[in-house]
Amino acid sequence: PLSSWDNLIDSLKNEGNRILSNFNTGDGKGYILYREKPSTTKNRAEEEEEGSEKKNNKKSKDDTALSDMIKKMPHSDKIFEEFQPHLLKQHEHKPKLSYDNFSVAVDEFFSLLEGQKRALRAEAAEQSAKERLEKIKKDQSKRMESLENEMVKLKEHAILVECHADDIDKALSVINSALDSGMDWEALSELV
Repeated sequence: PLSSWDNLIDSLKNEGNRILSNFNTGDGKGYILYREKPSTTKNRAEEEEEGSEKKNNKKSKDDTALSDMIKKMPHSDKIFEEFQPHLLKQHEHKPKLSYDNFSVAVDEFFSLLEGQKRALRAEAAEQSAKERLEKIKKDQSKRMESLENEMVKLKEHAILVECHADDIDKALSVINSALDSGMDWEALSELV
């Protein structure tokens, strides 16, 4: 409506001149808008599981170096979204980092953004490796189970062969004598 239009024009008159003068003098503040890095309950459960594994196994140097690098990075708990020379009304309640100078905010944004990209790639690679490891563990577990089942069956067959060794020897001698006498395989198959 008309009152909203009047408010917009008044805001542009008042704030617009200030913003333009800040651009011209370079005195404007800078802002980096971000969102918190999600920390899911699954990640916490994995961290607890890894904590218990740490007691039993030593972490590799690469894993330790990666986690140290991520922890030492400034603002490693944040995901940067954008930078602005002035804070817009719709962003007033969003989490932000404030800087005295817009140039510093831009420099900080891009330098930290590059570090975040590297850390996110490293985390993704680590997660992918963990998933592959889990898949391999499951596959090996299935193979072990299959081999154990086959071993049980073979033991049962061996026990049956040992129990009926006399009958098997008699059957083999009958078959061998029939073959020695010149009986063909089809006739032998009918006999058995």
